[in-house]
Amino acid sequence: MFKNISKYLLITSLVFATTSINANEDVAVSKDAIQTINEDAKATTQKSQTVKEAINEYLRDKKIKKGYNRKNNKYIVTAIVPVGFAVNDPQFNDALVVAYEEAYMKAQTDLLMDIYGKTTTDKAVSMFRLKDPNAQTKFIAELDEAKTNKERTDNIFSKVMKLTEAKLDNALKEEGVNPEQIKTLDVKKKQELFRKTFVKNVASGFDLKKLVGSVPIQTFVGVDKRGKAEFGLVMMKSDVTERIAMDMANKRAARDKKSTGVNPLDLLPTTEKDFLKEFGVRIFFDENGLPSLISYAQYYVGNSEKDDADMLSEDKNIGMESAKLSAKAQLAEFMKVVVSANKENSERKTKIKRLENQIDKTTNEEVVVEKEINEIVKSYQSTAKSKSEMDNAGTETIYDWEYETETGDIFVGVVERWSYEQLASAEAMKSGKNVNYSKGSNNVEKTKNELKNIKKSKDVVDTNDF
Repeated sequence: MFKNISKYLLITSLVFATTSINANEDVAVSKDAIQTINEDAKATTQKSQTVKEAINEYLRDKKIKKGYNRKNNKYIVTAIVPVGFAVNDPQFNDALVVAYEEAYMKAQTDLLMDIYGKTTTDKAVSMFRLKDPNAQTKFIAELDEAKTNKERTDNIFSKVMKLTEAKLDNALKEEGVNPEQIKTLDVKKKQELFRKTFVKNVASGFDLKKLVGSVPIQTFVGVDKRGKAEFGLVMMKSDVTERIAMDMANKRAARDKKSTGVNPLDLLPTTEKDFLKEFGVRIFFDENGLPSLISYAQYYVGNSEKDDADMLSEDKNIGMESAKLSAKAQLAEFMKVVVSANKENSERKTKIKRLENQIDKTTNEEVVVEKEINEIVKSYQSTAKSKSEMDNAGTETIYDWEYETETGDIFVGVVERWSYEQLASAEAMKSGKNVNYSKGSNNVEKTKNELKNIKKSKDVVDTNDF
């Protein structure tokens, strides 16, 4: 089943290489500070913990909660999926790739559901402004804390049921319903029409752009209470990550920068063995104070005690090229969602009409919305792994490595970097003109073995910086 799956691991995480900072200040990050962050973030283990327990502890430590964090306008979602193979199974590494992809898609789906819920809440709050501030605060809290979108929608429409007919008529007009149609309906029909129209208006504004800037910030691999391997992921989306993705994808000057940053080589592990712990993309401010990306990818070559030496030598070269392609693809995917979202716009009218027709025919509008959100993610993911629509301008290989474990397993890997400096160099070669990407505003400062305990990616994300 897994023979055609490449053997590199694609566990993505987001790192913002800064200390805690004031969003209104332009702060330099010293090399010592970066070293401290990296030392504190060494991969750790927690005894007798499941992945779920480790994720919950991580969120408590970061003082963030799953769902929409209204205080700092960010979304946090988590996903846990079974790995499917035992830790000592030869296909375990390949199974981790599949588990990551499943967790990533599940997190994206849950993220869209949370964004839909927040949009619904905001629309309801603007519509039902209560005179008593305490009652208004309680209403918002009830909507934010709803466990499902159906529960949230039911809370909203319990308010609708209490509206006077005159206020209900006004609410329908605000939702775009023809006043002449309103006159022909009794109160119950008006309430039903309002619910469907409300859901339609929120859902029809939904598209792939809502995923722009979404990035996993921590990953976990462990075993559940039955001893089965499982994979966990925490994903975040914020205004900062969305702006960075948009700027990079559109090859425009960064809006988020600092007066100084860090050399990417200072962020890399100090030993070849430690590279086995590193997967996916990191975001940081580089030497020029501009947002930059580094991408880790690795490839399992084989076993020196079991496999033919000549074949291993050839497989190392193949593995290095495969890891390089993987690392570049990960860089592209952070930006590719922007391109895919722009292309999707041409099909939106047809999709919206289909969505509205489905809502009209059901008594459970939220099921239709959830199905639509799942389709958005599946449609994107079905093309995301195809040939990248982003070119490689801005990327360069900054490190490659090889490591053999005590049991003879051989891994190779690379670190690819995307930077505005490299992008400017590529654009200059292409057009013969120098491009200055430094202009912008300073507006953001802000394997197989030993799974007896939880293993997690480096924790170097200060979520307060986002």
